[in-house]
Amino acid sequence: MKLRNFPQVKLPLCCSCNTLPPCNRWRYARFVNYALLRPLLFRLDAETAHGLAFRALRLQNPKAEIRYDGPLACTVAGLQFPNPVGMAAGFDKNAEAPDAILGMGFGYAEVGSVTPRPQAGNVRPRLFRLVEDRAVINRMGFNNHGGDAAAARLKARAGRPGVIGMNIGANKDSEDRVADYTHLVRLMAPLCSYIVVNVSSPNTPGLRALQDESALTSLLDAVIAERDATCGQGSGPRSSSRSPPISNRQTSIRSRASPSTRHWGR
Repeated sequence: MKLRNFPQVKLPLCCSCNTLPPCNRWRYARFVNYALLRPLLFRLDAETAHGLAFRALRLQNPKAEIRYDGPLACTVAGLQFPNPVGMAAGFDKNAEAPDAILGMGFGYAEVGSVTPRPQAGNVRPRLFRLVEDRAVINRMGFNNHGGDAAAARLKARAGRPGVIGMNIGANKDSEDRVADYTHLVRLMAPLCSYIVVNVSSPNTPGLRALQDESALTSLLDAVIAERDATCGQGSGPRSSSRSPPISNRQTSIRSRASPSTRHWGR
């Protein structure tokens, strides 16, 4: 990968001495470091490069203060966020570094997707770069360490600040997928700020059948009933994952299956 493909960024200079002010020196150092590392990382398989970057992130000791009084602070469905820009599920699949993610300045960290039992996911290669589009194609297949491992890590960070979401899914070979979701709700609801019910993965055969109106309604009714039994009635927002592109009909189905009066979380 040639450096000329790296985006050009101009950082403002100090008006008095024509040098980088201290804040921009730090930003410039990060920019130069990535500009040098990017060609090396792009020589590696995309998943291997991701793994190296994630391990480096885990070595950080997050000390950034989470403030809820800044100009970007917001409240959504009863949850306070320091800013609306968060890390989506898929980066930290196993809840190994949510505090390091928050320490980078993200407004929330959504971990997962997690399934009840560990599973290996699809065979490699399963993560593909689209260099010109600055994007990737993900065919991971819900690879994760399982619900018990993720729950143990969330228990270990209990009492720390920050919004942590949990994205849950069903095992590929599950005989009762609704039971998979309710098991994970029972396990995770006391440990996170919100839960995303992921019924959109194209890499789990048959999972999208749960997007049918009657199936989705039954699933969410079971999930909410399990939440009530675990945490008590009405404690915050519930979210369900959807798959793009989404049609007007699919939007209508989700609206009927997920009325705004049925909020949950904590």
